[in-house]
Amino acid sequence: MRLSARKTPVLGILFILLSATQASGQQKFNALSLLNQVKMLSHDRFEGRGAGTDGSTRAQTFIERLYVGLGVHTFGEGYRDPFKVTRADGTVFTAYNLIGYLPGTAHPDSFIVVTAHYD
Repeated sequence: MRLSARKTPVLGILFILLSATQASGQQKFNALSLLNQVKMLSHDRFEGRGAGTDGSTRAQTFIERLYVGLGVHTFGEGYRDPFKVTRADGTVFTAYNLIGYLPGTAHPDSFIVVTAHYD
């Protein structure tokens, strides 16, 4: 994986799912919540969310809190799914995607996978 200094402020489907709130047992999308999440993750305190940075760790914690608030379940002991990244200089480090799931309401044996690739 090649790391780029260019970061995209829109994080796609993650925010569509994370901006949903429970209302009368159905999902209701909240545009203001979506905008606030995008603003938060694009804030300077997240340092571009580059893999392996302190800003990335802060972004992971922010998203994990959203997952918990929405009732997203983990597949294991947590949401972080590690993978290895090799920098241009050959150094290797561990980075993380976040992954969980929402069980179906009408079909509890089915579920929606919620994942975050946020850098």
